[in-house]
Amino acid sequence: MMTPNYNAVPQKDAGAVLSLEGSAPSAAAIARGEKQQPDSFRDGFFAILFIVQLIISVVYSNIARTKLQGIDFSQFQDEDVDIEALDIDTGDIMKTVVVCCTLTSLMTVFFLRLSLSYAKHLVSGGLIFSCVMWFAFFFSMLCTGQLFQTVLGAAFFAVNVWYARRVWSRIPFAASNLVTAAVAVKSNSGLFLVAFSSIVIGFMWTICWGCSFAYFISIVKISCGDQTDECEDDGMNGMSGIVLFLLILSFYWTHQVLSNTIHVTVAGTVGSWWFDPISANSCCSSAVRDSYFRSSTYSFGSICFGSLLTAILRTLRAMAENSEENGIVRCLVQCILNLLSNILEYFNKWAYIYVGLYGYSYLEAGKNVIQLFTSRGWTTIITDDLVRSALILICLAIGVLTGVIGALVNTYFYTFGGDIGIGVIFSIGFIFGAFGSSIAFNTVESAVNTVIVCYADAPAEFQSNHPELSNEMRATWLQAYPNEFS
Repeated sequence: MMTPNYNAVPQKDAGAVLSLEGSAPSAAAIARGEKQQPDSFRDGFFAILFIVQLIISVVYSNIARTKLQGIDFSQFQDEDVDIEALDIDTGDIMKTVVVCCTLTSLMTVFFLRLSLSYAKHLVSGGLIFSCVMWFAFFFSMLCTGQLFQTVLGAAFFAVNVWYARRVWSRIPFAASNLVTAAVAVKSNSGLFLVAFSSIVIGFMWTICWGCSFAYFISIVKISCGDQTDECEDDGMNGMSGIVLFLLILSFYWTHQVLSNTIHVTVAGTVGSWWFDPISANSCCSSAVRDSYFRSSTYSFGSICFGSLLTAILRTLRAMAENSEENGIVRCLVQCILNLLSNILEYFNKWAYIYVGLYGYSYLEAGKNVIQLFTSRGWTTIITDDLVRSALILICLAIGVLTGVIGALVNTYFYTFGGDIGIGVIFSIGFIFGAFGSSIAFNTVESAVNTVIVCYADAPAEFQSNHPELSNEMRATWLQAYPNEFS
């Protein structure tokens, strides 16, 4: 019976125990006491803080846009660049973009269907592709005689080959996860609309932020006059440095919130499909609508909380990369920030699934989902990232195909690019193909992670509602991880 609050999972008593023969650890059944949290705003302080900074940023952006109209940017122009010599027809650019977007959409649908039939081949292809790319890097560095890069390439190639051999037997299980996630997303295709709308909002935000950033840089340059380099170095250490930090933080925080809102929405929708497939079986099903509503209201503070932590680390990393400090110190700081950022993003990936499924606060969600994997003995399983490699391969393939097909169509069938060169058409096609398809397949990746959590939490409901998918996953799971459940 579904709870009226969060439609993702059914209400259960704290002492309820799930046990499914062949799918639960033989040592002991795992008690599942996850309850839906009541309708209330969690981590509300961070939601308010985010909204306040967003309002300030938008207002400042409008002011900056007005101020920028009165600035003569020719004084900042590089003398080696002749803007007037760049004869670019914006109409040709727009037609190229439209054709590339159309091709991207068609191929994304094609590859999504392909992932249902050839998931195992895609996952194995992702592993092989990673090895091939590192071998190509190693070989190119060897040919150019760059010793350090050659050793680095050889080391990474060896690590990738070792990893591929170690996880090769787990490919069927990863493929079954991918198929299950693709079926869930395909049954609720409105998730793609949510993802694309968030990307449009993110694009508009980037334009607004760009106005603010351009105005800030122009003010710094104008105030410095002829002493630009020395003045900027001194200024960035004072008030200008603080403003720059806040600008970059605002940029990353907003994009992280948009991205994680999609992640939480997908988690809630897949949870509904898992436990109550009737409510999650159409394009804009009630599961999609309710999950998006919860992500934008009750769980929005939790999303803002985790996104702020990630944004702070990314901002510090960006400023460290552009710092003029000693090379060794800067390298050490970057390594530490990269490590902390990776750990936090890994934590967020699983925490936000519990936020979407059960409505926990950010810290509670992270703690509970890690406890679930630890009690299940699944700490090894969640460290494998086979599906992600496959999805990256798909996005790159779509990018290349979009660029190639766009160039061929322009050359032999319909000249939509005007005076734009074939290389530019291919580049535009690759960028739009890879980036556009990544929006859709990031949704699939979120669904894959949700499937893993739901399978650890409630295999019995999966067997009851989706027996064919459950049987396939259980068979490949026992084959891939016999020691974890011996």
